[in-house]
Amino acid sequence: MRTYLQVIDEMDQSGQSITPGAIVDALQEVYSSSGPVGQSEHQPRVQLMTIHKSKGLQFDTVILPALERAARSEDKELLVWHEERGDDYASRLLLAPIHAPGGNDASFDFVRKREKRRRSYETQRLLYVAITRARNHLYLFGSLESDKYHEPKAPRAGSFLGLLYPHVESEFPYSSSDPAEQISRKDAQPVYLKRVPADWQPASHGRNVDWLMEDAIDTQHERIEFSWAGQAARIIGTVVHQYLHHISQQGINHWNAESNSNTQAAIEAALISAGLPRSVLQTSTEKVIESLNNVIKSERAQWILSDHEHAQSEYAISGVIDGKLVNRVIDRTFIDKDGALWIVDYKTSVHEGGNLDEEQKRYEAQLNDYAQLMGSLVSQPQLIRAGLYFPLMDAWREVSTMGAVCLMK
Repeated sequence: MRTYLQVIDEMDQSGQSITPGAIVDALQEVYSSSGPVGQSEHQPRVQLMTIHKSKGLQFDTVILPALERAARSEDKELLVWHEERGDDYASRLLLAPIHAPGGNDASFDFVRKREKRRRSYETQRLLYVAITRARNHLYLFGSLESDKYHEPKAPRAGSFLGLLYPHVESEFPYSSSDPAEQISRKDAQPVYLKRVPADWQPASHGRNVDWLMEDAIDTQHERIEFSWAGQAARIIGTVVHQYLHHISQQGINHWNAESNSNTQAAIEAALISAGLPRSVLQTSTEKVIESLNNVIKSERAQWILSDHEHAQSEYAISGVIDGKLVNRVIDRTFIDKDGALWIVDYKTSVHEGGNLDEEQKRYEAQLNDYAQLMGSLVSQPQLIRAGLYFPLMDAWREVSTMGAVCLMK
């Protein structure tokens, strides 16, 4: 009797006609050999089926995967319609044609909005049907996409996870309570449109650049450091660079030790996403957080990451060095109050057994290349200075770029 009443209830919720023949068909489906009731020992213990096919059935365990997926958004139809019942229970059909390109039509938008609401109700009903198929155990699986800073995005509208997320958000270890996420737009660093003078001309390279095969274009970055550093050190460096860029974009004044602690889950996700083995996840996460804590306490880092004239982070630049086309990314560049153009390169290794003077010599050629590339963009003589910043040690070394740029004072 319980199954009989449940079948009728579900037929009514789905809008099916409740006739003796339809009830018999629904009951036969429940008690068919493919269903769990009266299932023989030779029937498979795991069944894959759509939610619609599961109506009226019951299972000891139900698994719902990929809750983050949503139906493909539909294009605007030439004609939209929506059927609903009035106060007198009479059925009414609302019709509206699509409006002309670039125009608006209140009738079309009204009907489309009603139809969108109907689909939303249908999604909720389907989720209810799927969840209530379980007798004892229900397993829900869903995942969140992340942005370029490895912070979680909200689930897609129209997905099952979108309906459940307000109630299960705390169950996602990936979720972030980072105060930086709550910074309003008025507190964020302003974005300025930069224009070159009307009479600006690009610096001459002396001769045309010969075309090179792609393999001949030097795009390798951080080659010196990572030739000897291990995989973990390389990934730690990558994530620290990402967060230093993030801090420079949001403003270092908005970051503190609590911010770094609250981003631990996001840091772990970034490290794993970059390919870090879980066996070294804890120690690697601690190094990233240690680097970020040093940064927010360091006067030197405050100066590097603060708002300067023409400040850029992760600045991509291409040019010709020794007749070869090269592509580089400069960690941080800006013009200080004295008018000097600074080039700063972050180094995230501890360099145990070495000293910073040796590191200064090691990277001098690399920074001179950066200076030469930046100098080729300067139309007036400009003092160019460069330095290495080591977040894990809160250490700084200025590197001489004398002779690298012909336009230097």
